[in-house]
Amino acid sequence: YDEAIVVFLRFPVTAMTDSITTYAYLAAARADRLAVWINHVRAHPDFPRRRGVLLFTLAGRSALKGRFNGAVRLYRAARRHGWKGLPTGPGNLFHSDEVIARAATIAIAPPPPIEMVAVPPSSAVGVRASSGPPPVVVVGGDDHYLERFLPDLAGSLRQVAGDTPLHVHAMGALRPKTTDLLRSVADAVSHDQTAERFTRTYYTCGRFLAAPTIMAAWRRDLMIIDLDSIFATAPARLGGQMAGGDLGFVPNNHVVPWESVDACCLYLKAVPSVAAEIKLIADLIAGRFAEKRAEYYLDQGVLASVHHAAQRRPAAPRWRPISIDGLFVSANSVSAEGKARELHQKNRK
Repeated sequence: YDEAIVVFLRFPVTAMTDSITTYAYLAAARADRLAVWINHVRAHPDFPRRRGVLLFTLAGRSALKGRFNGAVRLYRAARRHGWKGLPTGPGNLFHSDEVIARAATIAIAPPPPIEMVAVPPSSAVGVRASSGPPPVVVVGGDDHYLERFLPDLAGSLRQVAGDTPLHVHAMGALRPKTTDLLRSVADAVSHDQTAERFTRTYYTCGRFLAAPTIMAAWRRDLMIIDLDSIFATAPARLGGQMAGGDLGFVPNNHVVPWESVDACCLYLKAVPSVAAEIKLIADLIAGRFAEKRAEYYLDQGVLASVHHAAQRRPAAPRWRPISIDGLFVSANSVSAEGKARELHQKNRK
């Protein structure tokens, strides 16, 4: 990154595009040289869309210093001044005042309507995982992703933790082959068939939109993870990290705030404050889709915004950072199955 920012500082100013300034910001932030980059932009009056570039960079600096709400205002100002370097991300953030106001309006709202195709077994409903039994693992995907990733995820889960329930949230039309797969591996299935609103962004958010319905059906701790995961050890081990916390999240040390909370894993305790929090998260996501303002990384942007606002909301659950190291690996990674076996053997020693 040190070498990259030097290149950007020498780049012809008049040739700077919004895309190039985005990479320059990322390099400067990673190299801890944001002040140098800001001074460079300020020193060149002919810098294209100079004010927008400065506002975006100042927003990033505010976020890195923990001034989340100030960053939200600056990102919005950068867009008003024509900055378009990142078409996805900044628009997914909410100011804490907006989150608090929305929380007050949905406190008694029912969860969004999601069809429960296969309900949880009655014997498994209403048990707190933190008191002993494992959490319910929740994944979501469309027909293509379910066929591609669900068999490996379900197989690895049964191998390392056969007593762990699996809930699958399906989105869009399903072929008979996929329906049979769901029957064979899932303990419960929910389905969102409103296909006309499906986009790449919607698929990433579907599990969080369905989470209030899923939590109400199971009435026990949930663990929402990416579908393209292969378990290396039992999910119940995360419960040991939840002492003093209600909602477990994976921190992501990134230089843009909409990626500060990783959407790869969320641990939800079966308590009223968490049920209200996941309704709030679903409501904020659904609102962006209703306004036709949904951008990619919407799930992570909303999680980051609600997490930050929780500090000012007495009724909010206690968010607790958790580590998923050694728990599972992505099936998209190189030699994922081999890595999963390696981790599993390591965890057994």
